Amino acid sequence: MIKESVISELSSILSNKRIGTSREMLKAYSYDGTTNWISEPDVVVFPSTAEEISAIMKIANTERIPVTPRGAGTCLSGGPVPIKHGIILCTINMKDILDIKKEDWTVTVEPGVVLMDLNTVLGRDGFFFPPDPQSFLSATIGGMIAENAGGPACLKYGVTRQYVLGLQVVLPTGEIIHLGKKNYGTPGYNLADIIIGSEGTLGIVTKAELKILPVPQARKTILGVYDDVALAGENVYRILENGIIPGKIELLDNWVINKFEDMMHIGLPRQADAVLLFEVDGTPEAVETEARGINEIAKRYGTREVRIAADADEANKYWMGRRAGFAAVFGAAKTVMAEDVTVPRGSIPDLIQNCKEIANRYEVEIVILGHAGDGNLHPSILTDADDRQHYERAEKAMDEIFSCAIRLGGVISGEHGIGLEKQRYLKRGIEPAVIDIMKNIKAIFDPNNIMNPGKIWE
Repeated sequence: MIKESVISELSSILSNKRIGTSREMLKAYSYDGTTNWISEPDVVVFPSTAEEISAIMKIANTERIPVTPRGAGTCLSGGPVPIKHGIILCTINMKDILDIKKEDWTVTVEPGVVLMDLNTVLGRDGFFFPPDPQSFLSATIGGMIAENAGGPACLKYGVTRQYVLGLQVVLPTGEIIHLGKKNYGTPGYNLADIIIGSEGTLGIVTKAELKILPVPQARKTILGVYDDVALAGENVYRILENGIIPGKIELLDNWVINKFEDMMHIGLPRQADAVLLFEVDGTPEAVETEARGINEIAKRYGTREVRIAADADEANKYWMGRRAGFAAVFGAAKTVMAEDVTVPRGSIPDLIQNCKEIANRYEVEIVILGHAGDGNLHPSILTDADDRQHYERAEKAMDEIFSCAIRLGGVISGEHGIGLEKQRYLKRGIEPAVIDIMKNIKAIFDPNNIMNPGKIWE
């Protein structure tokens, strides 16, 4: 428990309305978006400036109090769960878009800015921020940087790392530092890149300078229908090897198709084993050419049917189905193990086939959807943590999925992070010497191990 004197010190930095110690508050901040991890903090604080965060961190570092940074809490790996208790430091009050420079294609934001809000504002000037996790309605920029968020558009546009030009960061010891520059060059080591994807274990981002892009002139959505989900996976690299790079390629299996049809009734083929959703964007001429190319190649390689959305309304319905897919999965069982293994695109059919075999062997239901364009799939196992036998089979099944991904040359996480969920699997895909280097970097940034402790490594 945190001493009363520490609470008093925090109160001297923040108003009472920005400190939470009630049972309801502590319970509300004890879990994240989807995992089963629960651990209550001793106090929740809501700073509004880097200076306030600096003062809080100096107190925490002196008193050796664990600090867990948190944005909207949409994390999928247990990252914002305060497993060591202590302080939850929530940045949702820091939600200002500070500067937009259209001539430089840059925007400067605070960490609590919600992605949807950012793109709404940027859209008025004809720009957008490309990384697009499915939690875009609530995901904050600080969390996206911490997890190096991706999303459907990462095939063509890349992940968050490619769009971070500079960061203001408060270190665990309380220093405020600036990393990177807008001029695309950084003398010496690129320390900003170490912060990106560090899952809140090295510092707290308090300001970010980001690259933005002009909104494409045109878009078109194509739906490919397949009798075999593995064939759908093969079609992904068949499209790409023919020189077409869509903005998005998303995969939905039969289970997701039917769940969405139950809700929306837009005419998705219920008997299909899978569908692929393609979005091409760019100039109108390029979009028409690429749409025709996808149509021809998909038919050449075994698709049952290809539908090209007639207009934006029809396209939006299809993409609404993809966005609703994850929600449908998490609403279908008491416990869901949802992962984000990533394999080389040519190995997508092998991963899918292995998932089918694993599901049969352990008698569990495995739902597959994901960002097929970059090989990032989300095999999700429907189970019940209260049913011990079923849950143990589900754990063994997921263990085999991770092993399969590594065997195929992939990784155990493409965008969700390690957090608490995948600690026991980390050593399978990373050499011990590399993990030791990471731990040494952590010790330099955070000598007293107060910054989101207990995450990534066991």
